[in-house]
Amino acid sequence: MAKAQTIDFIRRRLNTYGDEIQVTSEKTKDVIDITGMSFVMYVGPSKTPDLYTDYLYSITGTIIDAVDGRVEFAPTMEQATQPDGTMYHEVVMTDAVGRTRTVAMGKYTYY
Repeated sequence: MAKAQTIDFIRRRLNTYGDEIQVTSEKTKDVIDITGMSFVMYVGPSKTPDLYTDYLYSITGTIIDAVDGRVEFAPTMEQATQPDGTMYHEVVMTDAVGRTRTVAMGKYTYY
């Protein structure tokens, strides 16, 4: 079972490098093999959003190392052009049969 980790990101405006997370088991704290999974990060102004309507943009994750549970989210230049301030993110993992789980959430601050 994947744990919804609290991860805060700080990003300089106009930077498009990827933010990386590592998915771990809630029960054992071990890294989860994410082969066959897909990931989307939703970013918006609300700490408790209606996930599918109350966000500014979403970023599709790129798996860096499936066995090590590592996935990266790199915004486009348009997405990285945000005013200074704090927003919030939520990362949703979808498995091969379509089941979803929030695996990370937290602040997403532009400066």
